[in-house]
Amino acid sequence: MSAPTIGRAGRCARCCKPSSRPAARAALRPGGRFLLEILSITEVMTRNPKTTRADRLAAETVQLMRSLKINGLFVVDDDNRVLGALNMHDLFRAGVI
Repeated sequence: MSAPTIGRAGRCARCCKPSSRPAARAALRPGGRFLLEILSITEVMTRNPKTTRADRLAAETVQLMRSLKINGLFVVDDDNRVLGALNMHDLFRAGVI
């Protein structure tokens, strides 16, 4: 799961997801210098990460994750402050899916 960048007043602003960025993928190429050693988080992060609310039903969240083809979301409150992170593995462990 990607780590959130917390913006003003503790609100979820961005998340780092290096495997989805071309520059970060280039770092995995054989024979090249490890770009991950010189890239900043700003260059590889995902802007406006997907979130869900804590009061949403688990089944609705599973549907959302499937429709977006993602395996994790940040859980936020009404002010978009990060409360935690939710991953498909959490849902498996809870017996939701």
